[in-house]
Amino acid sequence: MKKTFLLTIFLLSTIWVNSQVVFDVQSPSELSGSYNMTWADPGNDSGSGWGTSDLNDPLNAINGELALAYDSSIADSLLCEPVINGAEVNGKIAVLYRGECDFSIKAYNAQNAGAIGVVIINHSGEPTEMNGGDNGPSVSIPVIMISTAAGAFLRPEIEAGGLTAYIGHSEVFNMLFWASEEGNPFAGVNVTVHGETVTTGTVGSALFEGYTSNDYTYAASKYGYVTQSGSVTINDQDVEEFLALIPLVIEIADTMFCNSTELTVLGDFVEFLWSTGEITQTITIDSSGIYTVIVYNEDGFSSEGSIDVPSQAVPYNQLEICMIIQDEELEKNVIVYEPEFNVGIDSILFYRLNNQTSEYEWIGSSINSDSSIFVDQEATPAQQNYQYKISIRDTCNKISDLSLMHRTMLLQANIGVNGEVNLLWNAYIGFDYPNFGIYRSVDGGEYFLIANVPNNTYTYTDINPPASEKKYQVRVEKDPPCNPQKDPYSFVGSNPVVLETVSIIGNELDNFNVYPNPFNNTLIIERFHKLDKMEVELIDIYGRVLEVYEIKSGETNITINTDQLVSGIYYLRFNQEITKRIIKH
Repeated sequence: MKKTFLLTIFLLSTIWVNSQVVFDVQSPSELSGSYNMTWADPGNDSGSGWGTSDLNDPLNAINGELALAYDSSIADSLLCEPVINGAEVNGKIAVLYRGECDFSIKAYNAQNAGAIGVVIINHSGEPTEMNGGDNGPSVSIPVIMISTAAGAFLRPEIEAGGLTAYIGHSEVFNMLFWASEEGNPFAGVNVTVHGETVTTGTVGSALFEGYTSNDYTYAASKYGYVTQSGSVTINDQDVEEFLALIPLVIEIADTMFCNSTELTVLGDFVEFLWSTGEITQTITIDSSGIYTVIVYNEDGFSSEGSIDVPSQAVPYNQLEICMIIQDEELEKNVIVYEPEFNVGIDSILFYRLNNQTSEYEWIGSSINSDSSIFVDQEATPAQQNYQYKISIRDTCNKISDLSLMHRTMLLQANIGVNGEVNLLWNAYIGFDYPNFGIYRSVDGGEYFLIANVPNNTYTYTDINPPASEKKYQVRVEKDPPCNPQKDPYSFVGSNPVVLETVSIIGNELDNFNVYPNPFNNTLIIERFHKLDKMEVELIDIYGRVLEVYEIKSGETNITINTDQLVSGIYYLRFNQEITKRIIKH
């Protein structure tokens, strides 16, 4: 005879065990309960040197919201220096990490920021005892330490806000769960409460010790998957009873299926009856819809479950650009991304912003391979910056949403009136970085860092550059670096700017006069002899010829309109030989 299995769990009377100092999370409920900890106890040897109050006295207990405390260092919440987010810490329990300095310095900095207590997360393993140190006598607020694992478990909710906890003296209790079927003990049920798992024995019981008055969530599993979950409350109420049918877990093999996929019932069952009429644990389907199955275990207990298979799922939408680098040899932009495998990707599609239409246009594709780079052959990074996005085409020929945008850096430079080099660039967009690094190369040599400027500064002046040929590049570091299955890429660089040396024979030439110099909007070139036809080239600081003028045979002077020129240094070259420096205001 087939029987339906019901799992009944009884919570027996909460039994008082003892009294102790506890760290007890109050909310949210899914994280609530006591966590293993040590505390700065001024009444024993390990707590010597602390001015903290005795938490064995219930009057010294605290209850409040937890908040991460930060100092000005780049390390994560070590608090070896004064707190910089005092508004978030004031009136709350400060959370920080062990390391770099002694415990009392950390606690003292938190106390000075208005914290009512301190939770130190150990950097490795379980909590340890804490000595007071030099600042210990000045610390009056409670100080505790929790394990590395507990800190990692609680941190997301601390950052989200609203995690509250109690630190102080409290009574602790045991919880005893019973699993039974039709009044008979049921062994082999794994009951998990607050990360602790106990398996019911031959009498069907699972004992949990050392818990404070609070709400706790639990999960009971059998046959390899969770059969029941719920919550229990420890207070002066004695018994709560829970009754539930065993839920089934049905797994779909491929949510990106094009033609067919498989459905499988998880767990140790021996008989199956699907709504399709099939009687195997795994079936093959080729369309969306609701599929139902009834299962039986070896003892004849049955359960029923269903799964709603949607239409073909949207493509994988999590592939992002890692960075855009500039290949100096190719003088092209290179899109770097990290490959994803086993997610139904057929190819990667690359897009570049069209500045005229403000739309992203497809510029090429690449198969999903180890190379993970794409070269934009049409880009001219020395002339403008570019914005890129990527998407994927899946094996069902569907195209995902476009990724987040990355924008390259365009570096520009000019030489000032005193020979200084002025650099100007735009921010790189795509990932966060602390600063810009200014690099210079001389006469084709290696780049060397000459300065760092903050990430909100976009200009730099090289006051005393070398007289020879110079090449500049602005860089931002990425941490962690991009690692597309090959050598890692750790920084993004701007286009390199080369300032070529222009040969100057003299400011005053025997047969010519150029005036006024400096000039505004008009420049006159005068020669003292009516020589043959002469060619005059106007050259910028990069060595580029901007205009070519002609003094005809017999003419003594010409007037040049310079309205279109920006302020800076220029050069006039006569018949490819004689050069004169001129300055526009």
